[in-house]
Amino acid sequence: MSMSQHDTLPASALQPIAGEQTKVAAESTNASLRWAMVFANAVGTMSELVLVLEPWDQPLILGRSWCLWEILAAVLHNVKLTITMPEQERSKFVKDFEERFGDIVCVFSNVCSEHADAQEEADRLMIHEAIRKTIGFAKLDEIVVTQLREWLLMEACSALHELPDDMRLQSPLGSAVPRLMHDMGKTSEAGRLLRERYELCVRCRGKEHPETIEAAGNLAVSLRQTAQKVSPLERDVQKKRCSQEAIANAETLSREVSGYWDSHQNTTLSADLIARSNLAVVLLNRFCMTVEHGHYDYKDIMQQMATFRRTANESTALATVPQPARMLIESERLLRSVLNNLEQRKAEYLRTRNRAQPGQSQTMK
Repeated sequence: MSMSQHDTLPASALQPIAGEQTKVAAESTNASLRWAMVFANAVGTMSELVLVLEPWDQPLILGRSWCLWEILAAVLHNVKLTITMPEQERSKFVKDFEERFGDIVCVFSNVCSEHADAQEEADRLMIHEAIRKTIGFAKLDEIVVTQLREWLLMEACSALHELPDDMRLQSPLGSAVPRLMHDMGKTSEAGRLLRERYELCVRCRGKEHPETIEAAGNLAVSLRQTAQKVSPLERDVQKKRCSQEAIANAETLSREVSGYWDSHQNTTLSADLIARSNLAVVLLNRFCMTVEHGHYDYKDIMQQMATFRRTANESTALATVPQPARMLIESERLLRSVLNNLEQRKAEYLRTRNRAQPGQSQTMK
């Protein structure tokens, strides 16, 4: 397993920070620290370090100071990390993999080296001091968690792609894995996986199926996030073009989702309001990107909007407004419709509650 995002952290990070060495106690401490460094360098000469997760849902190695110190040394020295578990534990792990994937992610995201223990108290104190004077507990936790999550993501992707098409659509991994990718900053990889799921839904379920609509909404959000990663000051023409394509595709998908829920307003999950809100955000993002990357005069845009507001009503066609002002006006209309709908639902709820409890005075807060 590679170092991934930590490959910029050199092995020199394990060199102790210079401090006062005038006291005998300090000299003793530095001797212990030197021993920890010798051990770390010895780990660095290995070709591979095997991590055994047992039990899988509470691995002992993640609570042991020496083990965490070894993992750190291996990562900083680019030693290959292999993660495994006993056959009995792996059977439990595989059984829980789909249904409890969120719990597994939590297990592999909670490492606290500062509370790690050792068989000998002297060893615990030595390792903790070595951590404090080199990389720090927080950075060590981050490195170990990243390695575990990288492995977990690899396992999850492998398990997902081994499933037949229909089972892939039913598996909780289909939505859990892209979320993990987003959490790990792998936006592009998450987008590719979400696009695969959307295309699979279209092929197996049809374009009007609720699962397809959900997949389209998730992909639209991912595309918007991908587009937002490109800075307005970006000079690379290819990156700017990809960003513009991403936000344009996000708008197309968001309109499909919003249109579907507008015609299915009996939903109890307010999916229509969520879809409208998402479309409004996409349009707002696209407006900002269009203005930032283009050659538009803000005064002209504001004038166009002011003219439209003066002469228009809710039935006036937006097509009469030139872009990019049209995006901003439509976004505003969508958000206003969401707020109005929420107010109506709130008022209806209060009326229903008052009728059910006629003896109690109800006030709207």
